Amino acid sequence: MSRSIKLISSALIVAALAVGVWLAWSQSQSMKRISQLQQGALDPVAHAQSLLATQRADKSAEWVETASAIADQSADHDALAIQLLKAALAENPYFPRGWALLAFLHTRDAGSFTAEAERALERSIEVCPLCSKELLRWRLTFVLEHWTNVSEDTRVAAFVGADLLRWWHLDYEYLSRVRTEALGRGIAFDTYRKKVNSPVRTNEIGVRTD
Repeated sequence: MSRSIKLISSALIVAALAVGVWLAWSQSQSMKRISQLQQGALDPVAHAQSLLATQRADKSAEWVETASAIADQSADHDALAIQLLKAALAENPYFPRGWALLAFLHTRDAGSFTAEAERALERSIEVCPLCSKELLRWRLTFVLEHWTNVSEDTRVAAFVGADLLRWWHLDYEYLSRVRTEALGRGIAFDTYRKKVNSPVRTNEIGVRTD
């Protein structure tokens, strides 16, 4: 009996190691394909079709990156990119960039900012309110571009996230530029900025912010 238990335990350990090796290999292959997509060495439309044929969005980063590559090409295959994103985000919803891309694609596909785009943008903010500099910039710019159709809560949320650009990234040039553009379009940029209660860095003391 004891010998049988030992044999079973050994078999389980071997099986677990084999699974681990396969998962590591599979992940490395996925990262390789992502690199090929980013370098333009892999056709994103053909790859998207092969991914959808598997019906397994377990490597959601690869699906999101494929959708991004499709979106960068043209608007001709937006429906395909949206299908990829929906599958990937259903499998793993913790992709703020994926949700942001979905908001963009819904907007481009419809020709205007839609309720679907709003929900996707909200999810991007919920999943990661204080994200990378790139995504914070993108979300603020996107909200300002579609200002009249964006809800009040989403407007404020975009400013909350974007304020990190001021006090952490010191991204004054970008903020000054979008502020000037927004004021030129009649958007009360400063009013919304004042709604945000975030830290002031030492080097900003004495700097006029009103």
